[in-house]
Amino acid sequence: MDNEISIEERELATNIYHLRTEKLYTEAISECEKGIDKFNDNNFFYKIKGDILFEIKDYKNAIECYVAYLGLIYQSPELFTNFAKFFSKIKTVYTVDKEIYRKIQQISRNELCSNVVRNGILKIICDYWPLSNSLVEMANRVNDNFTRECVDNAFEIIGSEEACEKISFLARLNINNCNEKNQFVVKTIIKAMESVQMYEEASHWLLFIIELYKDNVLVRSLFRICRLRNDYSDAIEYMQKHDLFETQDFNLWYELVLFYNSQEDEENRNKILKKIDDTYPNSMPISNTLFKFYVEYNMLDNARAIEQRIDHLRTSKKAKEYEKSVQENRDLMWKRLNDLIEEQEHNRQLLAITELIKGFSHELGQPITNIRYAIQLYDMKNEKAGIDVGVSQRILLDGILKQTSRVGKLLGRFAPIVSSKNVKTRFNVYDEIKTIFEELEIRLNSAGIKYNISGDRGVMLYGETIQFSQIFYNLIINSIYAIDKKKCDGIIEVEIEKIEQILFIRFWDNGIGIPREIQRKIFDPFYSTKRKEVEEGGEGLGLYIVWNILKMFKGKIFVDSEYADGAKFIMQIVMEEEESV
Repeated sequence: MDNEISIEERELATNIYHLRTEKLYTEAISECEKGIDKFNDNNFFYKIKGDILFEIKDYKNAIECYVAYLGLIYQSPELFTNFAKFFSKIKTVYTVDKEIYRKIQQISRNELCSNVVRNGILKIICDYWPLSNSLVEMANRVNDNFTRECVDNAFEIIGSEEACEKISFLARLNINNCNEKNQFVVKTIIKAMESVQMYEEASHWLLFIIELYKDNVLVRSLFRICRLRNDYSDAIEYMQKHDLFETQDFNLWYELVLFYNSQEDEENRNKILKKIDDTYPNSMPISNTLFKFYVEYNMLDNARAIEQRIDHLRTSKKAKEYEKSVQENRDLMWKRLNDLIEEQEHNRQLLAITELIKGFSHELGQPITNIRYAIQLYDMKNEKAGIDVGVSQRILLDGILKQTSRVGKLLGRFAPIVSSKNVKTRFNVYDEIKTIFEELEIRLNSAGIKYNISGDRGVMLYGETIQFSQIFYNLIINSIYAIDKKKCDGIIEVEIEKIEQILFIRFWDNGIGIPREIQRKIFDPFYSTKRKEVEEGGEGLGLYIVWNILKMFKGKIFVDSEYADGAKFIMQIVMEEEESV
C-alpha cells in the first residue's frame, strides 16, 4: 500500500486482515468492497479482495479484481510483481478466458504505461500463446523496420495461423510505432487484420490509435469492422466522445447510415442520408448508392427524386453506362415494390392473427381460470362435506377441466410470435440449436432417437433467441412424432452452412415423411395430420409458428420434395450485408 494513506484506509485494511485471519471471508470481502467504493484509486483493496477470492476458489472474480488492480498500477513497476505472481498461480488451477488477455493487452497500450509493466504484460500473453521462433523473429523485424513492405510480408505469412497465434503476434508489435509519422503503415496493419478477419483485435487497436491522431479513414474502418463483427459497442464508445455529424466524408457517412439503421434510429439515419443528398448532387455513383438506400428503407418519394436526378446526369458520352444504371435502379425499385407487397400482406395477416390471439388471451383467459377455479372449489367443498359426486357428473367435470387446459395450451403456443417481451441479442446458431437438443435429450433417448449437428459452428445471428429456439423445438417434436409412427431407429440431422450472405439450415429425419400432396399445406395455420384430441401439437400450429418466426428473421422455410427417407426442411436466412461501397 501507498505510505500516504488516510487513517480510515489504514483502519479498514487492518479490519480486513483480522477478518481474513479468522476465515470470515464473506465479511472480509464486504469490507474490501467498502474500500473500493470509497477509495477507488487505492489498488490495495482490489489486490486483497482478489487474494481472498482466490483463497475461496472464486477464480473468475479473483481474476477480474486483479485486472482492475493492474489498471491502477500500470505506472508502478514495483507493484507489477504482485500481478505477475498471481497470474502465474491462477493459471495452474483455472483456465483463463481469452477476453482477460485482451483486457490486459488494452492496459498495456496506454501511452502512460511503464515499459517495464508493458514488457511484463507482453510476457504473460506470449507465455500463454507461444509463437514459433520464425514468427517471433518476424515480429521483431516489424518493430525494427516499421515499413509497409515488412508489414505486408508478415501478415501474408500469419494469415493462415490460428487465432491465438495472430493475437500473440499482434501483442508483440510495439504500439509506440503507431504514431502519426507511421500512419500509412498503421492503416496497412488494420487492413491486414481485417483481411484475416481479426475484427475484434482490429477494433481494439483502432480505438487506441484514433485517439493518437484523428483520421476519417481510421474512423470509418472502426465502423466497418464493427459492422462486420455485428457488434457496434466499440463504435458507440467512440461516438460518446466525438461528434461525427459535421464530418465531410462520404465513406464515413455511408457507414453511419448503416450504423444508425442497425440501431433502429431512423431520425439520425435520415439526417445522414440528407447530408449525402445535399452534398453530392452531381455524383452518379453516390446517387445510385442513395437510390438503393432509399428503396431499402422504403423512402420511395426520395428514391423517385434521385431517379429523376440520375436522368439529368446522363450524358451522350456515357449514355449506355447511364442507361444500364437507370435500368438496374428501375429493376431494383420493382423488386422492392414486389417484396413490400408480399411483406405487407404477411404483416397484415400476422398483425390480424396477433391481435386476434391477444384478444382471445384477454377475453378467454380470465373466464377459463374462473371455470377451473369454480370446479376445483366445488370438488373441495364436496370432499370436505363427504359428498361423492356421481360417475356421470365426474366425467363431465373432468372433461371441462381437460378442455379448458387444452384452450390454455393452445393460446400459449402463440407466445413466441405474440410476445413483445423478448430481447434481441447476438447469438451463436450452432450453440442455440444444440441447447434445444440437450433440453429434449431425455425425451429423445427414451424414443431411441439420435441426433447430429454438423457444419459451420461460428455463424452468429442477431435476434430473439427465444423465438429462434422455438423453431427447433417445434421441428424436433414433429420429428419425434414422425419417427415413432414409423417404428424405426430414429436419427435427426441438422446442417448449418453460410454461403455469402445466406445462412442455410437443413433439418431432416428418417420418420414417416410428408406426402407430396400436402407439402404446400403444412405451413397453414390449424392444418395437422395428427389426431387433435390425443396427440401433442395436434392443433396444427407448430409449422405455422416456425414459418412466422423465420419471416421475422428475414428467412423462409420449405420442404425438400426430393428427399424420400423422411422429412427434410430447408431454411434460408438473409444475413447482414458484409460489403462496403
